[in-house]
Amino acid sequence: MTEFFGSGNPKPVPANYRRDTPLEIKQGDTVIASGMWTKSGFLLVAGSLVKVVDIFSKAEAGISKLKKQMIDKELLVVKNQPDQYELQADVYVSAPNIAAGLVLGLASDALFFWHNKDGVKLGDLVKKIL
Repeated sequence: MTEFFGSGNPKPVPANYRRDTPLEIKQGDTVIASGMWTKSGFLLVAGSLVKVVDIFSKAEAGISKLKKQMIDKELLVVKNQPDQYELQADVYVSAPNIAAGLVLGLASDALFFWHNKDGVKLGDLVKKIL
C-alpha cells in the first residue's frame, strides 16, 4: 500500500481534471520526477529525485519535516549524485506543490513546474477545465 505523508486532507482535484494524467518535472531535457494528481493526494513516483539541501521558510518547514520522515523510513536514499536522493517507493503527499517542493528543494509553484509529457503545464491543464 502506498504511504501518505503530510497532515490534513489531500488538496481536492478539480472535478473535470483527468486524474490519470502522468506529470513530470524536468531539469533540462531530463525527467527528474514523475507524479500524478489523484483523489488520494499527489502521487510522487518511485525513482523521482529529491534535492538533499532545501531552502524553506518557516511557513514551508513542513516540507522539510516530510522529507526527514521519508529519510527515516529509508524511502529516500542518496543515489549517483550526492546532491539528490532517489525515492525508493511511490508515496502520496497532500498536494502538487508539496511534491514540487520536495523535488526542487524550495517553495515551488506546482502549476508551473509540473507538466504533462507534451510540455503542457499543470496550470494550463487545470485552466482548460475551469
